[in-house]
Amino acid sequence: MNEKKKLLIIKHGALGDLIQSDGVLKDLRRHFSNAELVLLTDPKFERLMQRCPYIDRIICDSRAPWWHLIANKHLFTQLKQEQFHGIIDLQNSNRTQYYQQLLFNKISWHGRQTSIKPKSGLKGQIDILRNANIPLVFAEKPNVKWMADDVSALINSENISQPYIALIPGCSAKHPKKRWPYYAKLAETLLTQGYDVVNILGPDERNLVNTLPGHTLIEKRGISSWFEMAGTT
Repeated sequence: MNEKKKLLIIKHGALGDLIQSDGVLKDLRRHFSNAELVLLTDPKFERLMQRCPYIDRIICDSRAPWWHLIANKHLFTQLKQEQFHGIIDLQNSNRTQYYQQLLFNKISWHGRQTSIKPKSGLKGQIDILRNANIPLVFAEKPNVKWMADDVSALINSENISQPYIALIPGCSAKHPKKRWPYYAKLAETLLTQGYDVVNILGPDERNLVNTLPGHTLIEKRGISSWFEMAGTT
């Protein structure tokens, strides 16, 4: 009886990159239809990716500092015991290169083949699949409907009219300059064109509550998970 192949896909984050990788993961599932696909990711994305229909299992990697010997030893032991048949490195970081050298130097490894950074994270992932001769069908068409919860009760309770457009002006608190500065103007324009506007804010955007036209949903007023956010959009 043939042994079922087990492949490790590495994608620690961040959230936007994981969402963009939806089509890439679907193509991997399509190509390795009979394999067990295991995702190595950050613990804060475990609950999210457990819902992904293309992944069989999650292993969490907190990317502990190298001097944190106990945490790293526990992870390395677990990864070695898994006996993966191949690795798909969608993260392509210095850390994952170290994993390759330390843990998987005798295993088939597919990752970025050049030191030149791609134009986008998704473009880099697509290049990895192309170089591995994995057919590209869904990679450029991510569709995360699997994330969405039914939020019709929330929409009704906030008196949000149809049709509406959801705006998510989020960015990392560490990189506020990455936030596009024209969300308020965009919301005003959409309202004049007959759309209702729903602004979805996370903890790092609460200072925008009184600056955005339309309905503003924050964690304390309905939006309590990624799944509800996806349902709103």
